[in-house]
Amino acid sequence: MSNDNESGIKNPVYIGGVSFDRGPNPVVLNVIRAEAKNRNVALGLAVDRLLVGTGYPNVMNTHEITNVWPDIREAKLLDQLGVLTAMGQPFDVCIWKLTRDVFSGDGVTKDFFIQRRALSPTVNVPTGIPSTSFPDYDTTVELWSGPLGQIPAPTLTTSFTVVHKTNATIDSSDPASGEAWIEDDGRDVGGGHYIAKVRLGAAPPDADDVLKITYVPLYRMTIDQQAQQSFGPKLVEPRGIKLVEV
Repeated sequence: MSNDNESGIKNPVYIGGVSFDRGPNPVVLNVIRAEAKNRNVALGLAVDRLLVGTGYPNVMNTHEITNVWPDIREAKLLDQLGVLTAMGQPFDVCIWKLTRDVFSGDGVTKDFFIQRRALSPTVNVPTGIPSTSFPDYDTTVELWSGPLGQIPAPTLTTSFTVVHKTNATIDSSDPASGEAWIEDDGRDVGGGHYIAKVRLGAAPPDADDVLKITYVPLYRMTIDQQAQQSFGPKLVEPRGIKLVEV
C-alpha cells in the first residue's frame, strides 16, 4: 500500500451520489490559492496569504473541477448528467487525486484542520465504489525535522498512526503519543463547506512547514457552468460541467 500520486485517474469519478461508469475526459482541476502577490520597489515579492486561525493550513485554497465528455451515446449517462444539472443542493464529489495540506507548529497546538473531509477507507464510502479502491489512497500524517523544501532536506521524524473518529467523538479524550485522530464526517463551517479536525498526540515543534497531511479530498460542490450542447451529428452528444466548491 502507498499514498503516492499516480498519473491519471484509475477509479470511477464520483459526482452527486453516482460513480460514473464512463468518466469525463479530460478532468481539469483548477486550484485557486487564497493569496495576493505584489512586487516592491526592489523587485522583491510580498505574498499576502489568507490567515484563518490557529491550526489551519499555511496555504488556503479553493478547487474547481471541469468535467468534459466529448461524445456521449449512453442513455444512462445522459440521464445521470441531466439529473445532476437539475439538482439545487450541493453534492459530494471525488476525483481520486491526492491533496496535501502543510502546517507550521508552535510547540503548543495539537488540533489542526484540513481544508476538506478525507475520503477514508472506513467512512463515507460512496455506493458503487468498491472498498478495494482505498488501500492505494491511505490518509497519512507526517512530522518532519525541519521546514519542507529547505536545504539540507528535512527527515521524517514521525509517521502518525491514523485513528478515525467522528465529530461527536474526536474531542472526547486525547490521542496517545504517535497517534493522529481524524474527523471523518467533518464539520460545516458555513454554506455547506466542510473541513475536518485532526488531533495529534503531541504538538509539533515551533517551526514552519513541518506537518504534512496527505489525503483524498471529498469535495462539497455545486455546478457553476454547463457547456453548450451541440446536436449536429446524429447519435453524438458532447457534455461538460464546471464544478466549484461551496
